[in-house]
Formats: sequence, C-alpha cells, structure tokens
Amino acid sequence: MKLSEIFYFNKNDRTVGIWLIAIVACVIGIFAFGDNDDDEELASANTQGQVPRSGYNGAGKRGYVDDNDVKDGGHGIGIDPDAGLHDFDLNTATPDELLDLGFTEREIRSVMNYRAKGGIYRHVEQMSKISGMTKGEYDRLAPYFYVSDEFRPASDFVKIPKTKTHSNSKTPSNSKTPSNSPTGGGQSHPGSFHPNGNPSPVGRSGGVVKLKPGEKVPLNASDTTALKRIPGVGSYYASQIVKYREKLGGFFSILQLDDLQNIPADIQDFLSFDAVPLRKIKINTLSINRLITHPYLTFYQAKAIKDYIQKNGPLKSIREMSLNKNFTERDIERLEPYLDYE
Repeated sequence: MKLSEIFYFNKNDRTVGIWLIAIVACVIGIFAFGDNDDDEELASANTQGQVPRSGYNGAGKRGYVDDNDVKDGGHGIGIDPDAGLHDFDLNTATPDELLDLGFTEREIRSVMNYRAKGGIYRHVEQMSKISGMTKGEYDRLAPYFYVSDEFRPASDFVKIPKTKTHSNSKTPSNSKTPSNSPTGGGQSHPGSFHPNGNPSPVGRSGGVVKLKPGEKVPLNASDTTALKRIPGVGSYYASQIVKYREKLGGFFSILQLDDLQNIPADIQDFLSFDAVPLRKIKINTLSINRLITHPYLTFYQAKAIKDYIQKNGPLKSIREMSLNKNFTERDIERLEPYLDYE
C-alpha cells in the first residue's frame, strides 16, 4: 500500500479538518489575548497599590481592595470596609444586624451567650473581649458602639444629695445600755436581722455572727446580711445569690443554687426554703431581647418560641416546645414555673 493512499482524504474530510483547525486556532487566540489583559490589569493594580481579592465591592461586583483599606481594619472584601456601618448597641442588636455590620458567626455566638447569661455591655472596651475579635475589627467597629439609656448605670442619671455630718454631736448620757444585752444595748444594732427569731447577726465587735449547726435562714427572704451568716459565705457569694434570685424572679427550689459556680457545697444545710410568688414572664408577648434576660432562656430558645408563636399562635404550655431541638426536658422543667401565658 502506498503512503499517499494512507493519508488520502476525500473532499468532505478535508472540509471538516479545515473547520476543526480554524476553531482550535480561535480558542488559542482567545486565551492568549485574555491572559495578556489579566496581566495588564494585575500590573496596573499593583502599580496603584491595590491587591486583587476574592471579594465584592460596594456595588456587588468583584473588584480590588486597596492595601490601605486592609491595614485600616478592613476584612479584605470591598473597596470601602466601612460601607454600611451604623451605630449599634450590643445589648439589643439581633444576629442579622451584627452580621450586616461585619461580625463573624463566632463573634455573634460570643455576644449572644454573654447576653443570655445576664451580661450587659456598658463600655466599648468590653467589645475587645468578644471571642474572635481582632484589633482591626475592633478599631473599625468601636466608633459606632453605644449603650442605650436602659442599660446604663442608674448613677449616670440620679444624683445623690450630699449630707453633712457633724463630728461634734454628742451621744446622750442616757444612751448607755447594760453590758448583758445581746448587742451591747437594749436597742437593735443598725442593720441587725432576726430571721425566724434567731439572734442578731451582728456581734459586739461589729462582725457577723455565723450560724450554728441546725440554724437556718430563709432562701427567698434573706438579704446579703443574713446570707453572710452562713459558714463559708461572704459578701461575694451572698451578693451572687441575691442577684441570681432577682434575675430568676425568686427560687422555687434550694437546688437552683447549683446553677451558681463554686458555691460552698454545704450551704443548703443552713437554708430553709420559703415559698414565695415567683415573678413570671409573659412568654407570648415579650420580645426576644426581653426573653433572653431570664437566666433560663438562650437567644436560640427565645427565637424558637417566637417563631412557633408566629406560626401556630400563642403558647398554652411550654411543653409544646418539647419537640424543638433547642429544648431539653430539663430546660422545660426549670423554665415552666416562671411562665405566664396570658
């Protein structure tokens, strides 16, 4: 067989071959010119101090981010990292609002968990403690941070009048009291407290008299002075118990003290449970921000409740949330006594 017969093509074959060669040549030309354009664009961007980023500019199109924007705290997305920023209060901002401001999901979880535990953001410096917050993000967001009046200390609004004391005042001669009185006198010592008929907690030297085995103070009615009579409880633990009681709306069980960290193990031996009307929250009408101020409700639980109400109508029992993934049986049991469904 001759070589010319092997490479012989008829007219139709030659036409198809020519078209294929032309198409391949066009494709190669397109890629070649396209690469040159990209190189020129990259060179121009580098000359102007810009770095290409895989982000979007303010108009929603891919663009370049100036190096100065990145150094000034930008996230590397968009030409203007401050675009869309506005004043915000970390105590009331929703996750969607924080996301729009540039907070990451990790930072948003940190904020919501802090608020769920009763934390309040009162100073811009507290924002630096948010998990995952970088210096660039802090510098970018700090100028827009503010605190609503309802979350500011009352001392910022109320002025306490100064009272003058007279050092030359003399104690009347008839104020001398018999030494065999329990407090050194027939009158009650300032700040004295007599729970269940127990002696005054203030001793002769002004110190707190600790309870003896078998003596108890009421859990809901006791103030910090009475609670400090419990062995092992000082000002810190006493104030923690009172603050937690206020946030809850009252205790319905002594076992709720286990919610507090590092509380002395034997504290329950010196406490008696006194049932009181609990302060309840209107579950069907309060906003998410108000619901999460209760220690037993997280942001995600409050949001699940409001979503359920919007879809199914008012709750008649918190048990209706038992199938929701955000609620455990323990969550429902401890929350139920504090709910008002009206």
